[in-house]
Amino acid sequence: KKDRLKWLTKKLDEGSFSPSDLSKALKSVSTLDWEEALAVWGEPQVRHFTTGIDMAVWSLDSRISESGAWPILIGLRPQDCEWSVAALKFEANEGEEWSVERVEPKLLHRSNEIFLDTIHDNTRVFIRVDLTGNAESTDIYLSGMVNGEPMAAKPANTVYRILDSEE
Repeated sequence: KKDRLKWLTKKLDEGSFSPSDLSKALKSVSTLDWEEALAVWGEPQVRHFTTGIDMAVWSLDSRISESGAWPILIGLRPQDCEWSVAALKFEANEGEEWSVERVEPKLLHRSNEIFLDTIHDNTRVFIRVDLTGNAESTDIYLSGMVNGEPMAAKPANTVYRILDSEE
């Protein structure tokens, strides 16, 4: 299916959404070619491409979260390198600090960080993160070791929460 996020929003509108819909989509889309996988989700709110990593971020419909948290979808694809000891960190520009409530697939997380361990060269990883806090935006940082050297990546653009009235 093309533009899977619109499809999920339609299922939410109809009342037929189940959490397994997104879980299945995360698994199936990660097997596609990177650009094709991005097209399946729809236009990313933020895209960051730099030496070593291609990152795409989508702000999801808050109805996907059972607790009212802010769900975000993050796609990562290392380019010609392997990221080890990798982690994602979420920082609020204003408002209280974010806290990671849920991660799919299940990954170790603490406070405002998710620990990814190793992301292998040219793999495609899609992660759904539910953030709690009262800020309207987040900056996302990826850090880790690349070829034995510390490396970090931060998209130039901030990710903004989509309010229900805008969806």
